[in-house]
Amino acid sequence: MERIAVELFKGRHKFEDIEGCIFNKELRDVKNMYYMQMSIKKAVDALMKRHGIREYRDIELDVYVTGLTVALVEVINFCSLYDIKLVLYHYDKYTKNYYTQDVYLKRQQYV
Repeated sequence: MERIAVELFKGRHKFEDIEGCIFNKELRDVKNMYYMQMSIKKAVDALMKRHGIREYRDIELDVYVTGLTVALVEVINFCSLYDIKLVLYHYDKYTKNYYTQDVYLKRQQYV
């Protein structure tokens, strides 16, 4: 399984080891779920191609949560649909560090 780290929205924070983003820009219509779903698929497919990955289930997607809850839920739905292991990174403003949250989705087995 290959780990791919991305930020949810481009440019909201500065990162060193991030390989890209899910959304390149702010969403015009936060109610347009279809647009979000297609944007997520396009971003993940591009990352897979860059890494030479053929199967969604061969990815661990590490998402730095830098934006809207509605967009994050669509990423969770996408990962559930395609059996992608998902780890979220949340910012702690007191320690100024990120902490992880595993998201347990269907068909995945965690130790």
